[in-house]
Amino acid sequence: MGTKLSIEIISADQLEKHLGMLNLSFDPWGTPVEWRYKYLRPGFDAGAMLVVKEDGNWVGGATLWPASVLVNGQKVKAFVPGDLYTHPDHTGKGVYSAAMKCANQRARQDGAALGIAFVSRHELPFVALPGYGYRPVFSPETRIKILNPEKIITVLENKRINLLGMFENKKIKMTVGKKDFVFVVKDSRLRPTGDNEADTTVKADWQTLFGLFFGLSRGKPALILTVLRMVLSRKLVIKMPFKGWWGVVRGIVHA
Repeated sequence: MGTKLSIEIISADQLEKHLGMLNLSFDPWGTPVEWRYKYLRPGFDAGAMLVVKEDGNWVGGATLWPASVLVNGQKVKAFVPGDLYTHPDHTGKGVYSAAMKCANQRARQDGAALGIAFVSRHELPFVALPGYGYRPVFSPETRIKILNPEKIITVLENKRINLLGMFENKKIKMTVGKKDFVFVVKDSRLRPTGDNEADTTVKADWQTLFGLFFGLSRGKPALILTVLRMVLSRKLVIKMPFKGWWGVVRGIVHA
């Protein structure tokens, strides 16, 4: 006998379980602080959170984030499915497909388009999507700032970064004082938010810190001490404020 997939709207008593499912599926998704910031803020519509069940068991889910995008100069109402996940024990059973079909249905009912925002380490999805009728509709102005806890080193760059094109090993040119550097993206995570600006503090790995250390310290004793403090604290603050989204980008700075 085959399994049966069904879609339900999340209930108030399932919110903590939803966070647990996200962490189980994404390994990890985030902390309770991030959860409260994103989901439990005033005005958030819990009816946009979908749960996929297989024969009554919770196996996946998704959240429909409202958005307004420009298409041919006209504002269009859209839903962007986010936090799509499948329980690791139930992959390959059509859970994603069931969630996306439901999302498309909900969008049509509300007179909205269904949008997909990709942030991937691989270029392939961006090449393949136009063949399915999808195309990029927005590319926000993004500021990337990297600084140490004492805020002695600041790297600031204003660029237009296409959300559909940020993948692994993307190179972003930066300047510290009069010296130029290249920031190579190794990992990125972006999420929708209702705020215009949001910051996240991340604990950088040793590869990132030592890459920054050796990239910035050549011939600069003051920078050596500063970056050494960064290595000892093992923290970087990476800010990506831009309207409608927030995220974390990790990488290595090369001189």
